[in-house]
Amino acid sequence: MIPPRFLFIIVLGAALAQPPVAAQAQFMVNEVSISITPNQPEVDDDVIVEIHGEVGEVDTIFAHYDRENNSLLTRIYIQFLFDGVMDGDFEFEHNWGRLDEGEYDAVFEFYYAPYFEPGEYRRSEDEYDTPFTVIGAGEAIVRLAEGWNLISSHIDPRERRIPVLMRGLEHVEALVMVKNHFGQFYRPAHNFNNIPRWDGRLGYLMNVNRATSLHMEGEAFEADTPIPLRQSWNMVSYFPAQEVEAPDAFRNIADNLIIAKDGHGNFYIPQQDFNNIPPLRRGQGYQIKVSEEVNLIWFVP
Repeated sequence: MIPPRFLFIIVLGAALAQPPVAAQAQFMVNEVSISITPNQPEVDDDVIVEIHGEVGEVDTIFAHYDRENNSLLTRIYIQFLFDGVMDGDFEFEHNWGRLDEGEYDAVFEFYYAPYFEPGEYRRSEDEYDTPFTVIGAGEAIVRLAEGWNLISSHIDPRERRIPVLMRGLEHVEALVMVKNHFGQFYRPAHNFNNIPRWDGRLGYLMNVNRATSLHMEGEAFEADTPIPLRQSWNMVSYFPAQEVEAPDAFRNIADNLIIAKDGHGNFYIPQQDFNNIPPLRRGQGYQIKVSEEVNLIWFVP
């Protein structure tokens, strides 16, 4: 089912060991993205690591996979020639299967062979380490950036009282405020709360003074659990384990949807066929404006 799809942009090339200038000019890997699916894997999920990017003037490229304890290692080998024959995108995907609960690192190493020494691979000085956590069934870890976050959880927590649910964040003095879409809020510094309880179907705005995580335990919602929407604006949770593009995810309310937004200012307007929201994923909340009351059921292709 790695930091919620995790997405990392890597620019590779200049930092590699330095072959002669003529060889250097033939080797370039750009816009490399790494993702771990699901973005918040549980012990019953297959964990899939994927990497893709752009490569130019390369003769061959292949990958080897190895596991060393909790390190999942992907080694990518690149052979380039003076007159390479490959120019375009590359992509590698590996299913690591079900992993035990714990902390893991998806590690990526690049090796290259210059055109004047075919098959003599040299390791780049760069190593890319993408940490992620495999959680137990019925757990959720919501990662929070400093400042405001629009979040949700895919579980219905056993403890729904806001002050109790937020106790871990208060213990480290990280929580500033929690707000729901009714305008109610919890402000621990003022000992004030008028949010009745945490509703796992809804999204929440949360302000923290440092990067941290919110931990919850409870029962996971089914992906097709209906979420009642009121006319106008709503903040909602996202349940499916899969990451889904916005036009697909909102398909079941396409006739009523006016606009959808994420917590980073991206939006989807179906009437204008415009979308720049990244694929929807667990842990994120979403703002939705609809023309009338309707039930949202997330669509998974």
